[in-house]
Amino acid sequence: LYVSTDKFTQQFIDAVQSNNRNDFIHFYQMIDILIVDDVQLLSGKKGTQDAFFHIFNHLHQRGNQIILTSDKAPADIQDMEQT
Repeated sequence: LYVSTDKFTQQFIDAVQSNNRNDFIHFYQMIDILIVDDVQLLSGKKGTQDAFFHIFNHLHQRGNQIILTSDKAPADIQDMEQT
């Protein structure tokens, strides 16, 4: 699945507002290959970052492929949880 960070963030906000956060996370945990574009846009979005890292850790533990793209080097991204 390819998803932009903007779309991921909007889906997360919609899920929180409709009280479907667990369904949102479960959907992404079932992906075999996840491609997230412009991951630097997660900067400063604590709730979205928490959901993303929960999904990331689950996929990583299962050995699934995760591809992240960014217009910035990791060291240049502010307000991003370090994991």
